[in-house]
This record gives sequence, C-alpha cells and structure tokens, in this order.
Amino acid sequence: MSESFDTLAGTDDWLTPPEVVAALKACGGVALDPCHSAESLLDAEYIIDVTDGGDGLREDWFEIDGIVYVNPPFSDLRSWVAKCATESAKGAHVLLLMPMRLDTVAVHEHILGNDHARMLAFKGRLGFHRSLASLERELAAAKLDTSGAGRRKALKLETRITFMRGTNAKTMSFDKATFATTLVHWLVDPEAKARVEHAFAPLGAWLRPSRPGT
Repeated sequence: MSESFDTLAGTDDWLTPPEVVAALKACGGVALDPCHSAESLLDAEYIIDVTDGGDGLREDWFEIDGIVYVNPPFSDLRSWVAKCATESAKGAHVLLLMPMRLDTVAVHEHILGNDHARMLAFKGRLGFHRSLASLERELAAAKLDTSGAGRRKALKLETRITFMRGTNAKTMSFDKATFATTLVHWLVDPEAKARVEHAFAPLGAWLRPSRPGT
C-alpha cells in the first residue's frame, strides 16, 4: 500500500473547478478555505492563503460555523486527509477535494476506515486550471537554465503568462488538466449532510465506504 501522493503534472497549484465552486455555493457557501490561493474562483468568509505563507494544517477549524472546504496541495495529501478527519471528529463540517487514490494509507485509515466518511464518485474527470503563480515559479526556475532548451522553455512560459494576464482567469480554459477526483465529507449533522449531498448529486454518485474486512 502506498504511503504518499506525488504532485500531479509537476505542480501543487490546481484551482478548484467551476462546477465544484457552483455546488459549494448551492450548499450555502464556504466559511473557511484553509488552502486558499489568490487566484481561486472560490469566495470564502475566512481564508488561509497557502501562497502567502499561511499554514492551514496548524490552525483549528472546528470552531468555524459552516463549511470548511479543502483543495489541498496534492503532494502532501496524507497530512491533509488526516487533518480533515481530525477536525471533522471535533465537529467541523469539512469537504475535501482530492485525487482518487484508494491505495494509500491515509485513505484507508481516515476515509475507508471511518463510519462517517462519504465519497463522491464524479461523472468523468474534473478539469483543473493551473494558477498563474505556479507558472511564474516555473518560469523563474527555467531562467536559471542557460541552455537552448532552458531558453525555449522560458520563452514558452513567458508567452503563456502574458496570455493569462490578459485573460479573465475566472472564465478561461487555459493550462487545464483533468484528474480522476473524489469529494469526501465526514458530516454527521443530518441537515448539513443532506444539503451537501443534494448539491453535489448532479456531479456524480455518493458512495459509503465500508470498513476493510467487512
């Protein structure tokens, strides 16, 4: 069984897809986004900006009244899955968007082995956009490579970044990748659970994980 997740397509910076944002709004909106990016389509009442030094893993979420929505750095999903399960057990209303990786220790410990966990099997793969910030970091690294390949990569990235800066980032379909993804919640409150599952039902089917060996 795998112990870790790798980054997908070489970066951690993938913005929440618009259809997920719409479903979250139908749930009544998001109270806390502990993995916020300045380019996110999501409007939350409270944010922890991971692109500006924030660390949502260190903060408590359970005192937040409302949904805590988590689209975490994919390279550290084990820590974030554990954090989501822990805060949910304390009473937080957590929704976790993550790659569909059922072979990992974190998923077996905190999702498949949890009676309250529910997973959404999306219809098809979700399309994620790369953030401008991630492209700018890649450009900075490419500029350190003085070879012909490095210069060509830097020029290509500069062209893409120029395009993105002149485009409405909230509607563009540029630098997009699709991943097999799931949404997880640990909701116990009947009203919150029904509201979330109803809002996301058009996007897929809710599964109830059973304990291993049952």
